[in-house]
Amino acid sequence: MRRLFGKWCLLGLASVAGCSSSTPTAPEAPAAIATTAATAGIVDLTNAERTRAGRAPLRANALLMEAAQIQAEQVALLGQLEHDLPGARYPRLEDRLAKTNYRWTMAAENLASSQGSVSEAVESWMNSPGHRENILNANFIEIGTGQVVDGTGRSYYVQVFARPD
Repeated sequence: MRRLFGKWCLLGLASVAGCSSSTPTAPEAPAAIATTAATAGIVDLTNAERTRAGRAPLRANALLMEAAQIQAEQVALLGQLEHDLPGARYPRLEDRLAKTNYRWTMAAENLASSQGSVSEAVESWMNSPGHRENILNANFIEIGTGQVVDGTGRSYYVQVFARPD
């Protein structure tokens, strides 16, 4: 499922893993985002796929990293692997981008969960036509990534792609 909205924004496709339902609550967004080995690994592996396909590498952007981490924390807290989370503090991608003050003309998001490693998450996205399209989209020039492991050990991975305004 793909939706276009405002300012030429392209939202990514649904997750590569199943979703579960629970009663939504409004999680707090993190105050500061630190790049971790996992989030840096997602950027590196994504850029390796782009290079292999003849695309320019994406630039990591701190504001997009924050937006991706917000979503990773929200989906983990709510146990719902969804792009739109009506009960969350920042329910839509455009809300997360506004929270970080990122000015964009085009944006997309990939979500994944339950993969055992960053490389498995990127491989899952590359094996999904819609997620692959986001990763290889030549119109995107920046990326942010997020990753959370919940209390049960389940990993949640997020990529946010954008073209700045």
